[in-house]
Amino acid sequence: MARNVYLAIKGDVVVHHTDLSAMADMDGISKPDKTVTDEEWDSAGCLARIIDGTIFLGKTDAEKLAEAQQTVRNKRNKILVDVVDPVQKILVWNDMTEAEQTEWKAYRTALLNVSEQDIFSTDPDSVVWPAMPNI
Repeated sequence: MARNVYLAIKGDVVVHHTDLSAMADMDGISKPDKTVTDEEWDSAGCLARIIDGTIFLGKTDAEKLAEAQQTVRNKRNKILVDVVDPVQKILVWNDMTEAEQTEWKAYRTALLNVSEQDIFSTDPDSVVWPAMPNI
C-alpha cells in the first residue's frame, strides 16, 4: 500500500512525517505544506529543502550537473592512475618507440582535456573519450 509523506516548513528546515498526528504531536504542525507519495519521496533521495520559500524535492539541475561532471573527472582520474601512469613508468616507457610514446602523450593530454569539451558544461555524460593506444 502506498503511503504519503507529509512535508512542512518549520523555521528554516523541512520536516517530514508519514503520519499527520505525529507531525502535529512532534512538530506542532497541523497541516503539511506539501504531500508526496512514498515513491516520490524515495525518487527524490529523501531530500527536501526550502528554495525561494517553497519546498523543493531532490537535487537541483545544477547539483545534478555538478555530480555528473565530477563522475567524468573521477573516471578520467582513474584511467590516468590505472592505465596511463603505469605505462609511463620508466621501464615500460623506455621500451616504447618514439611513435608509441607520442601516441601515449597525446592520449594522456586528451584525457586531461575531457573536461574542456563544450558538451561537458551541459551534458557531461556525452563527452567523447579518447581511444586508448595499444600497449
